[in-house]
Formats: sequence, structure tokens, C-alpha cells
Amino acid sequence: MVVHNEEHGGVIYWWGTKVPASTVNKLQKLYQQESTGTFGTPYPKLGSKVAITAWTGDPSRYTKNGYFGQGHIAVCPAYTAATEKAFTAFRDAYRGHGPEGIRSTSTSPGLGPQ
Repeated sequence: MVVHNEEHGGVIYWWGTKVPASTVNKLQKLYQQESTGTFGTPYPKLGSKVAITAWTGDPSRYTKNGYFGQGHIAVCPAYTAATEKAFTAFRDAYRGHGPEGIRSTSTSPGLGPQ
């Protein structure tokens, strides 16, 4: 589900199982600002870190001659005001630019941090 969301241009918020509930609540607020084309999920291996990922690409070239686009990731040791600003910029830059060419206006909100 996560990979398929990214293939459609979704941006994923990740957090480790050692991330405080207050941080997950902040990620949930970020998700609620722009829930279309976003998704959130815990990832135990991140420990106390948070991350955001996206997959972009040129839909006209997707799967041709070994082309599958490009992955993007930002991992942060903590969620701060600077992290929120960076995650917002990341989301705004990459959301809706997946290699399958699905417009974000064609999707519905995903599952945000819960």
C-alpha cells in the first residue's frame, strides 16, 4: 500500500516506535493540513527518528528501458520547527509527481498518523 501510494505521487510520513506520542501528534497535524496524497505509518527501525519519502518520475518513460523514476528521503533525528518546515517543503515539492502520473487531485486522503 505504501509503495503504491508513492507510485501515484503520494508522500509518506514515517516515525520510529521510540518517537513520543507528542511528536506523532505533530505529524498528524501536518498530515491534516494536506491529507490528499499523503500517508503516515510507524516504522520500528527508525527508533526515535522521523522521516518523509516520495517517489517521482516521468510517466512517459516509466518502466521503459529500465527507468523507474527516483526515490527521495529525508530522515531527521527529531521533529522540530525546522523539521516541520523541511517536511512541508518536501511534501509540496514532490507530492503529485509519482512515476505513474496520477494527479493528486484524482486521489483521496490516505491514512494519516494515528
